Amino acid sequence: MKRLIACGLAASFAVTAACGEELAATLPTEVCRGYLFLPLTLEEKEDAPADRTLHFLYDTGASYSIVDPASILRVSGKTIEPGKNAVFSDATMGPLNVNRLRARVQDLSHLSMALGRPIDGILAYDAFGEYLVQIHYPEGEIRLYAGDLPRADGNTIFSSKGKDKRPWVKLDIDGRKRRVLIDSGSASTLVLNDLDRYEVKEPPVEIRSAVRLKRLEKRRGARLTGDVTLGEHLFTTPVVTETPDTELFGSGMLKDFVLTFDVDDKRVRFTSQSEGPVTVPPERSTGLSLRPIKDGMRIEKVLPDSPAASLDLKPGDILTHIDGMPIAERGCREMSDFEEVTYRRRRGEDIAEVTVPIFVIVD
Repeated sequence: MKRLIACGLAASFAVTAACGEELAATLPTEVCRGYLFLPLTLEEKEDAPADRTLHFLYDTGASYSIVDPASILRVSGKTIEPGKNAVFSDATMGPLNVNRLRARVQDLSHLSMALGRPIDGILAYDAFGEYLVQIHYPEGEIRLYAGDLPRADGNTIFSSKGKDKRPWVKLDIDGRKRRVLIDSGSASTLVLNDLDRYEVKEPPVEIRSAVRLKRLEKRRGARLTGDVTLGEHLFTTPVVTETPDTELFGSGMLKDFVLTFDVDDKRVRFTSQSEGPVTVPPERSTGLSLRPIKDGMRIEKVLPDSPAASLDLKPGDILTHIDGMPIAERGCREMSDFEEVTYRRRRGEDIAEVTVPIFVIVD
């Protein structure tokens, strides 16, 4: 049985909970469009900036932690060059005392622009040492527990072993067995290689571009004719997207689940908080493939069969505002909450407001 870090276990984090409690800590979690953010507050110092809090995205798909150099400068007044490591000590994350957190310095400004809120850093899957890490999607919380998960039973508890230390799980996708990465850093549903190998209700269509750390991936999407199963859990004819890279099980499929990760023993438990099969809603889109840049979002492509194709928009245009707000400050609005959005479009010296309908691209 694992002991609480507060009882002497050496790891990256220490907790102020009493020894022997199963629940060690509930972390102050902010949910933004399916992404989970945790605040890391540095110790106050007389000569340091007043703002000492960094907001880290917890990413089970990340092998190592990352921090943005501009964010380090903001909270410490110090400059650390990209590629080097930063080490955080004497900090807190809600009830946690952070003794030693190492993060690689890397620019994250493009991810902040893409999401519409600051991303100061990314926490790796194993950032919490030997704790059980629970992501409670319905409650929007990350919780830490002491202990171990039972052995995999193939129904609710599964081996998370894969090609690296991150959590992988084997799915039955309409009769095909695929081991995919459980990725809390992706708001997608299920992301697979080569959609042409699967039976789908309509031919795959280009639906969007995915912003990765160092590149932009164009994504096709479709709805499967068959189901996806994981032990006792059934996902009926989900919408899936395509990638040439790692196959992912994203948070878009997990909104009704509580996931508990046993990092050391390489196990994961899926607990559904809803009755019956999981259904995945249609995919909606503006019809624009966008790339984040310093001034906003640049249009890379206007999908030809979308309503946007008939509007005064073309590749190379810069979108600086959405519904009157700067793109970088638009916050955690869900596209599903709107029928249209109004962009401020810049094309050289020409600036115009363009209203773009949001339509169902994969039903």
